[in-house]
Amino acid sequence: MKNLALLGERRRALNLPNADSGDYIVDICHGLSEDTDSPSTVVLTKNGLLSRTSENGDILWTCNLEELKSGGGWFNASFSDPELVCLSTCGAMVSVAPSTGEADLIGVFDYGLEAASWSPDGEVLLMVTSSEDDDDPTKTKSVLISMNTQFEVLAEVTIPTFIPSTNQTDRQVSVAWRPDGSLCAISTIDDEDKMRKIRIYKRETLELHAVGRAEDASGSLVRNLQNQGLAWASAGCSQALASVQRKGKKTQQIVFFESNGLRHREFTLREPATTTVTSMTWNVDSDLLALGVREESGSYKVQLWHRCNYHWYLKKELCFPNRQVVCIKFDAEKSSDFTILLNCLEWREYEVRWDPSTTAILDGNFPAFVVDGCLLNITPLDKALVPPPMSVSQCTMDFPISETMFCRSGDHSGSMLVTLSNGSFSVLQKNRTAAGLMFGCKEVSWIGQQIVDVHSLRSHVVVHEEASTIQVLAVACGENNDVGEKLIAIGISGLDTAEPFAEIGNTIDLVGKVLRMSRWADAASGCIIQMQDGSLLEYDVVDAVGSVAPSESEPLLEPCPWICAVKNVSPFHAVGEDAERYSKLVFGLSTKSRLYFHDIMLTDSASSMFLSMEHEFLSYATAGSRCQIRFLNLFDLSGFDPFMGPDQLPILEGYEPRNVERGARIVAILPSQPMAVLQMPRGNLEGIYPRALLLRYAMTKIRAGEYGDAFCMMRKHKVDLNLLADLDPWGFLDNGLKQFLYQVENIDHLNLFISNLREIDVTQARFPVPAWFSRDKENVKDRTSFDFTTKVSQICLQARSVMIEMENSKEKPEGHFLLPVLSTFAKENPPRLDEALGLIKTNALNVPSESKKNPLFGEKAQHSIRYLAFLAEYELLFETALGMYDYEVARAVARNSQMDPKVYLPLLKRLNDLPKYYGKFEIDVRLKRFELALRNLFASYINQEDTACVLTESKSAGNTFENCLTLIDEHSLHQLGLELFKDDDEKRRLIFIALGENLMRQQMFQTALSVFLAAEPPHLDGAKQAARAAGDWRCFFSLANNEDIDESPDAMEIKVEQRRQLAREVAKDLVKDVGSQASQKRTAAYTGAARILLDYGDDVFGAVDMLLKGECWQNAHRVAKLHSRQDLIKKCIDAATSYAYDAMDDFEDKSATFATTTDKYAEVLKLRKKNVFFEGPDPVNELDETGSLFSVASQYSNMSLQSSASMVSNVSSVISVKTATTFTMTGDDGINRHRSKFNKGKKKKPKRKRKERRKPGSIEELNGLVQTLRLCCASSDFASTVAETIQYLIFVKQLPLATQLFTRYRAMIFSIETSRRERVQATAKERADAQQTERMDGEQDETNYVLIELPIEREMDGLRCAELPECLVNFFAYV
Repeated sequence: MKNLALLGERRRALNLPNADSGDYIVDICHGLSEDTDSPSTVVLTKNGLLSRTSENGDILWTCNLEELKSGGGWFNASFSDPELVCLSTCGAMVSVAPSTGEADLIGVFDYGLEAASWSPDGEVLLMVTSSEDDDDPTKTKSVLISMNTQFEVLAEVTIPTFIPSTNQTDRQVSVAWRPDGSLCAISTIDDEDKMRKIRIYKRETLELHAVGRAEDASGSLVRNLQNQGLAWASAGCSQALASVQRKGKKTQQIVFFESNGLRHREFTLREPATTTVTSMTWNVDSDLLALGVREESGSYKVQLWHRCNYHWYLKKELCFPNRQVVCIKFDAEKSSDFTILLNCLEWREYEVRWDPSTTAILDGNFPAFVVDGCLLNITPLDKALVPPPMSVSQCTMDFPISETMFCRSGDHSGSMLVTLSNGSFSVLQKNRTAAGLMFGCKEVSWIGQQIVDVHSLRSHVVVHEEASTIQVLAVACGENNDVGEKLIAIGISGLDTAEPFAEIGNTIDLVGKVLRMSRWADAASGCIIQMQDGSLLEYDVVDAVGSVAPSESEPLLEPCPWICAVKNVSPFHAVGEDAERYSKLVFGLSTKSRLYFHDIMLTDSASSMFLSMEHEFLSYATAGSRCQIRFLNLFDLSGFDPFMGPDQLPILEGYEPRNVERGARIVAILPSQPMAVLQMPRGNLEGIYPRALLLRYAMTKIRAGEYGDAFCMMRKHKVDLNLLADLDPWGFLDNGLKQFLYQVENIDHLNLFISNLREIDVTQARFPVPAWFSRDKENVKDRTSFDFTTKVSQICLQARSVMIEMENSKEKPEGHFLLPVLSTFAKENPPRLDEALGLIKTNALNVPSESKKNPLFGEKAQHSIRYLAFLAEYELLFETALGMYDYEVARAVARNSQMDPKVYLPLLKRLNDLPKYYGKFEIDVRLKRFELALRNLFASYINQEDTACVLTESKSAGNTFENCLTLIDEHSLHQLGLELFKDDDEKRRLIFIALGENLMRQQMFQTALSVFLAAEPPHLDGAKQAARAAGDWRCFFSLANNEDIDESPDAMEIKVEQRRQLAREVAKDLVKDVGSQASQKRTAAYTGAARILLDYGDDVFGAVDMLLKGECWQNAHRVAKLHSRQDLIKKCIDAATSYAYDAMDDFEDKSATFATTTDKYAEVLKLRKKNVFFEGPDPVNELDETGSLFSVASQYSNMSLQSSASMVSNVSSVISVKTATTFTMTGDDGINRHRSKFNKGKKKKPKRKRKERRKPGSIEELNGLVQTLRLCCASSDFASTVAETIQYLIFVKQLPLATQLFTRYRAMIFSIETSRRERVQATAKERADAQQTERMDGEQDETNYVLIELPIEREMDGLRCAELPECLVNFFAYV
């Protein structure tokens, strides 16, 4: 689909005052000499004048080679470092110094040179000449010679004698090298049979490799080859050797030979038989074959041919009236540059480029145009993707097509202009009455004086359109050796007549050369012009008069042959910004695959680009190993900050990029569809729907209320249909849902939408709404106030309401929306299947029928049930029907299910035979609706239903209070039971007792205590048991003292002893599990136990011992003093002294441990940050405030299979144990799995478990260090205990020990604080150094990992020991 655009033309001439009038240029050599800074050109004429000219045409030096060897016939000038080598047909070989022009004769071939050519690498010179025959001196033989750059003969072989040319073109001898230099070819007319043959020789030895023969395996030679020379293509065209062959009397064709000499394919020239091909050459990429053609009238032209999909296109034709084409030479490095040598000592330099496509919007269609000589192939991409060379329609012109231009205004929306190779115009207007894309053609005639050569015009652009006039802007190259160019305004009028005409208007002289002109993508008037130096100009038309001014936009960093621009940027300007960053949006793609936005490089590997104003995207295809199509929104680009690094900007990745095949090019992006058309390297077309275009299209349609179009596109391309509602949930519920139901009439589509609803917001996860799309959102209610957890239920409710309203208003027939309504019932959360079944039953009963058959078993009802079962399982439907207590509906559901009639029919019959409420009770128990079951069982109990038939089945069945109490206790229905039996105090007390026992089993002892006491009368045994279990010893002993006491002395003594024993037991239970509790709870437990032993156990020793275990020195001393126990007072002092010495040892351990651990923590923290920086965070959360690293779920999911198996080692071997990895184990011993009685096998030795090594820098290692650091820092409870110990030691006259304890504690605080502060300061310094490095080297520097802040760092940096009370600090300040 690509076309060839002519971007540059420069006319040059050699101004030699003494040159002969018939002399002409035969060869040209471009190069840069060491002695000049500007490029220069060396030109060789037929008569031996060798001149070197500058860019502006000045002659630097001239050398007459005829002075060294006369005879003329000079034909080759090549640069062989460090000299120029010139050859003539007279046999002269001359070397010329490029800087001075001094010539030196190297040698002369006595019999002259027929042809010569340097190898592609410039190392070997191949020459065809003649020499004296060794056997007969009167005869000559033909010789093929190869020389190196030192002009030493490498090889010399005799070839079949040919007929010398003797200046006759039909006998011309031609040579050509294969581009890799391994083979060479010669085309001569053999003297023996007077037939032209092509022979291929090897480079090193000049050994004959092959002869040109037919491909039919007959071995016959190819006849009728012409004398236009040879051209050998590179790998870009299968290394084909091209030549010209006459086929019959009226046809000429270009034939190709393989390297083995076999003829392979051809293409026919579209010229009369009298036309002659004068020259032929390939460009360096071999994608263009240039032919020099001479017509019968004597006029010359150059044709550029291109092959794609095995078809040869004539892409460009250049005409040269009044000039003769001598030779065509492509640049050795640039495949797009070539030079045409003309007579009159003139030559012209051209530059061409491939445009990926030529497309336009014409009268609502979007066709692509492909130029093929006189044919214009037209393919409407919005209708069909017809791969080239085929097309939907064609337009035929009188001359080959050069350029195409398109009109945009309403009067000319279906028109286009075509420039032809003869310099004329044609107007193509779409035939609106004909089917398809058919165009009528009108030739445009020139009027007035033509002040410029129309053949020099190029880069035509439509810049202004009026009712009957179109203004076209073109570029005219300068005269010979003139660097400047002109802008030519051409007015084409009379478009509404049969004979439109063109007239040249004003001209504008430019300084420099124009590279490309491009029309504004969003404006019908004017264009943007890019010069060869990258600067930008703007052409505006005011009152039909054009003017040029420098553009306000920044110039592109390098010349870009492909540019596009947006003139009006206000639609892409963010609301609220004070000024626009760019006045225009200009994009350019350079020949080095760099895509620029003004002076910013967007990417360095783009193969093609396309600007779509309808979708507001700049799309481009990347090249390299990862080929993608990327979409840059114009809104984002208009706010692009040039001072931010490209790697830091996610905008450069584009919106939803799409992977494509390597080498794919963007042909077009359809304006009315979210489709991108690509052309693959093989030439075929592919239409894709990238998510970027698709999502924007869908969002735009949804925002505009066109839900039908959006739904069809999303359904076709599998986009989550939740986007219809999630984009604007409030608007969708208010009015959008009604529009959706009107626009989407297909019932299956409605069901599909409802069934795909989910309780999520897809715009937050899968399809985030970009800022450039939401910029124009007006009057849209805040989405954050919408509760997406109830989205499905809200939409189902609203949709059901709208559908029922449409049926009630007779807009749709009754029952039209039955299936979608059923879908809404089934989709709600929780599903309302009972209402859905009720609706099916109602619709079935409303259908008039003469049959006595149950309506629920009719076709319509059964179809509805089957559809509902598609949304919900039959088993669930059957249970729902049972829950409705409607046995007919249950039977209708079960009829189409997989249930066995032998199972469900007896079940339904039995339930139907049971008493009313008891039958409902059994259904509720079956469905595990235990609250309803209790209510129905209570109703059966109150109504005294007869359950004798049930008692015969099970003795535990029935409707007595005991059955109710059992159901209450099994399913924790005590609250409902108390409500139902509120009028029966005795039964309420039994329910209270059952509730208390249930709470005891749940270890809710305090609540159970309250329940037992709330019973009337209170249940004392249960209350005492609950109080003791809850640790409420005060309540326990209060209840114990309420019991009746015998007044006898013996009984009192026994009672006291029992009380003491009970006190010891309760005190022991109270402190049994306090070791792992916090210090305050531990102290309270020991204090309470001491109180119990004193008050109820009469045990002073035990009470003091409890207080000492709880570090309550003062309280223990008080109790011992109160009871005058000096031994216990001494015990208190000894215990406090021992604790002080132990605490001081602990202080030293904590200080040392903290110092070593904090250093290790700093190292592991760096490793952890480095892991996060290079590998990303782990899927689990980092350390939280409590130090837990894994959730409970993650702990279980990370358990090994071995540990999982060990957990169920006691389970029967037939039970499958499944972990989160779906691993199935069918036995507790892996050896015995799948083992028969004949396969005993050996028992494997149990493998020793290896201790799992922690990965350096892992979360586990960091967690262990954090826990150690926390334990080393004294808590407030620990500090409180130390403070109480110091105060007690002062109280008992142990001031030295108290001072020592105080000093050691303060030393521990100082040591820990010093270690922590040093680590924090070192971390801060590293962070500051990394920030400085980041500012210098960028974000990707390897040391930037220290800038990462983990959640645990803040806590660890603020970790400190608790201080002692201020009163103690003040006291020791004095002593």
